[in-house]
Amino acid sequence: MWTLGLVFLLLVSSISNASCQSTRCGTSWVTANDNCSAKRCTTNNDCLPQSCYADLKACGTVAPKPPAVTPGPVTSGACGYRVTNAQLQRIMERPGADLSRFIPALNNALARYGMDCPSRITAFLAQVRHETASLTIFHQPRDNGAGTLHMIPQNWGHVCKSVPEIRKMFAAKFSNCGNCECTAQMVSNPMGAQASRAAKEIFADPVAAFFSGAWWFAEGAKTREIFGWKGCGDLRQDADRGLGIAGGSDCRHSGFYQISCCVFWTIHGEAGMGQRIAYYNIAKSVITGGAKALGDDSKTFSETTPVENGLTPAQIGLTAAGCLIVVATVIVVVVVSINKKGKEESV
Repeated sequence: MWTLGLVFLLLVSSISNASCQSTRCGTSWVTANDNCSAKRCTTNNDCLPQSCYADLKACGTVAPKPPAVTPGPVTSGACGYRVTNAQLQRIMERPGADLSRFIPALNNALARYGMDCPSRITAFLAQVRHETASLTIFHQPRDNGAGTLHMIPQNWGHVCKSVPEIRKMFAAKFSNCGNCECTAQMVSNPMGAQASRAAKEIFADPVAAFFSGAWWFAEGAKTREIFGWKGCGDLRQDADRGLGIAGGSDCRHSGFYQISCCVFWTIHGEAGMGQRIAYYNIAKSVITGGAKALGDDSKTFSETTPVENGLTPAQIGLTAAGCLIVVATVIVVVVVSINKKGKEESV
């Protein structure tokens, strides 16, 4: 009897920690996710003055912490939304794929460049899906385009000087790159060994991949040295206009059409507009139905109903009941056991 009781306690502890502690209090989702000793919760009222967060790692497991973000340029228009692993799987149409390694870099990049609004996340991830074939291809050998938007070497110097994380990566890989001087050689020889190495080793890293893409939306496309001859500007504003319409030439469109032009430099045939629009509609259906916000009690999971936003109190009750059922089921099994024993485009 004592042995059975011990087994019961161990099972309850193990299952409770591994399966049930997915909602905890914290000052942000990150702090709640990292703190398994934080208070369990069902609504924000349980955590005041903090908030209640869902979709957290199971306690008892070890999850990698998001990389620290070096302070960098901050642009206006941030909304505080973040993307979850489940949302990214649905947007990329890769059910069951573990895309968690992309999440910290993606959300950090979105926040850094004021891209963390539903309309901007939608447009950005639609382009990312098309360019990377659903986060599987980060290097295009045809022109050494690399990263989430397949940025070509001719533009690496700009992003290297503008993004501290990418500048450090270049410096670590190339001895003469303290101030991004090596990128000049890559511009003069974009298909050379140095450019190929940078494309494969630097821009395949989620941090460089997503930061370069978000930087392009906020800063790169309006850099005069790059697009002085086109109508490209702050692509976040175009994202806010929705799908938009095609019209004119030299990137004189609106909305998502304009963004596509400023990513590929054209919106005709080879730009794959049909596919980009299809991905845009998929991303929009996922994000507008379940974007999750940090730090804003009006948008945290307990006040919203979509599962992607987190759990309602009723859903949490069902989850808890499910955990109890699992515990009871395992106990029965243990007792029985004891008895029996005695793409290809580039910016």
